[in-house]
Amino acid sequence: GFSLAEFYGVSGQWFSVFKDGAFWVGTFVAGTGMLIISAKWYTKEEAKRHMPYILRQILTIVVLGGAMYAGIMINNGTLLYIATAFMMLFIIEKLYEIAPENVLSYGVLTLALGAGLIYGGNWLSDNMDVVQTYIASLRA
Repeated sequence: GFSLAEFYGVSGQWFSVFKDGAFWVGTFVAGTGMLIISAKWYTKEEAKRHMPYILRQILTIVVLGGAMYAGIMINNGTLLYIATAFMMLFIIEKLYEIAPENVLSYGVLTLALGAGLIYGGNWLSDNMDVVQTYIASLRA
């Protein structure tokens, strides 16, 4: 509600007090909710009342990807960072959902994921010109 009110220009002294907190809490609740509905364990009971698994995955990707895109387009770094963090948690959750059920595979998966994240972070920091060009092309 606060984002829509700000978009339509509704403001007031009371509004500015709650704006930042409502943005943070709303973003975290939305991200957490997306992670919950995308989990394969969400529909064990009363499965007829929930969306099919693949539709929940698509919905989560669209919502989190849209939030990341919106963060880039409106130059809102906080929205971009929170949405990206929840997208990474979504990817990590999917890796562990499809992993075999033994301890060794979880260990190997965790090491591979950690190595991939370290490599990706190093690549991003070494190639900031490519990243900035890409982000600029998204805004155009």
